[in-house]
Order: sequence, then C-alpha cells, then structure tokens
Amino acid sequence: MFNWPILIAVGASCLLVGVAVGALLSRLFTPETRNYRELERRLVETGASIKNYRQDVSDHYVKTANLVDELTESYRELHNHLAEGAGRLLDTRGVEPLMRSIPSRERIDAIADATSAPILPPLDYAPKSSPTEKGVLDESFDLDSQRHASQRLIDPLQDFFTTPQPTANKRKKERREFSRG
Repeated sequence: MFNWPILIAVGASCLLVGVAVGALLSRLFTPETRNYRELERRLVETGASIKNYRQDVSDHYVKTANLVDELTESYRELHNHLAEGAGRLLDTRGVEPLMRSIPSRERIDAIADATSAPILPPLDYAPKSSPTEKGVLDESFDLDSQRHASQRLIDPLQDFFTTPQPTANKRKKERREFSRG
C-alpha cells in the first residue's frame, strides 16, 4: 500500500520546511526584531537630522560672514563720508585733520603684501663666556639658581616664625614711647 520510506522522507522534508518557515516567521515578528528595526530607523533619522543640522550651521556661518563683510564695507563708506565732510566743512587749517579716511580692503591687502617681512624669533644677545653656554632665552636657563632663590625666600619666613615675638608688656611700652616722642 504505502511506501513507508517515501512517506517518512516526505514527512521529514515537510517537517524541515515547516521548522524553517516557522523559524523565519518567528524571527520576523519577534519583539527583538521589531526593536532592532525601530532602532535602525531611528539611527537613520538621527543621522539625517545631524547632517541637516550641520548644513544649517554651515549656511548660517557663511551668511553671517557675508553680512559682517557688508557691515564692514558700509562702516568704511560711512566713515570715509564723514571724513570727507569734516575735511570740507570744518576749518582745520594748520591742524591735523580730525578724521582720516579708511583705505579699501584691496589697498590694505596691497600694503600688507608690500611690507610683509618674515617674522623671526628674538635673538639672544646676552653675553656668554662660551658658545655652548645657555643663553638667557634658553628654556632651562638659570633654573638651578632660581631653585636656590626660592629656598632663600622660604628661609626668612621660617626665621620670622621661629624668633620670639615681643610680649604684650613690651609692645605697650613701645607704644607709650612712640606716643610721647
């Protein structure tokens, strides 16, 4: 009637397919999977939000820089207008002008380019007895003598606290002598 080996094989394969489908469905619909998907969605939203925020900050500072440049140029024009008016309308013969005009940005850049000299560190012209001796501008110059000086500063304070102080009677006597004299 029935072929038992085929029946067992079909039954086992149906069981395996059922277990696989059950495992897949349980994995898709378990609370952990839903939480994982929710966290992944929130992560993507947060990333997009941060990207938008950074772009907004960048746009804000670019616009601020442009507005400050416009404000600076307007201030320069206003100042130069006032300087020109002061020069024309006020009697400043023989006197230094009250206001001087501010040069344009291009003129300032040209002056800076023409006068740009390399900036050098300060030179150590302190007298040395040998070329290998440390100069005054050396980082470790004279650290040993400073250590001794700090110890000398502490010693007078220790001497002050260890010497006997005048008694109250002696102080009163000194005050009376001072008030008489």
